[in-house]
Amino acid sequence: MTRTPASIVVLIGLRGAGKTTLGKALAVALSRDFEDLDELALASTSASTVTELFAREGEAAWRALEAASFEKAILKDDLVLALGGGAPMVESIRTLIEEAREAGRMRVLWIDAQDEVLAARIGEHDPGRPPLLKDDSEGILDPLSECRALRKRRAGTFEALADAVIDSQGAQEDILRQLMRASSPG
Repeated sequence: MTRTPASIVVLIGLRGAGKTTLGKALAVALSRDFEDLDELALASTSASTVTELFAREGEAAWRALEAASFEKAILKDDLVLALGGGAPMVESIRTLIEEAREAGRMRVLWIDAQDEVLAARIGEHDPGRPPLLKDDSEGILDPLSECRALRKRRAGTFEALADAVIDSQGAQEDILRQLMRASSPG
């Protein structure tokens, strides 16, 4: 018996986990649309980057845009949606995820990797990234320290929301097979 993937597959995880890259591949494999929540939220503002919006309007404005964009995005069916790392920490987004999961419309997959791998990916693919955290002396954290601190803050929420955890270290074909299996309930 073939299992049918949930109507919406949401990918969560820390920055550098591969949510967008793997989400696009999963969408193709499932013949679904792919959306990146960061891109959806940015499209609703005059800012050209998240960094610009943070500097101009602050994190609260960004989180409000994410929440509104998420609410609109999940009205679609047959969707793979990659969330920004902090989006699951927004209460209204968590509530919508929980309701959609309970209704059987959504599967949530936590894309994860070791902190050292995430830090290396951030440095390699996103060297101009804005720091998300500062240390107690208000100095900027290096990518590895930031990954560790964010994991400490977010792992409990990710774990509570996730139907499955997928390790994004390894061959993309193997990871994609895991994602396809995890996209289907049961």
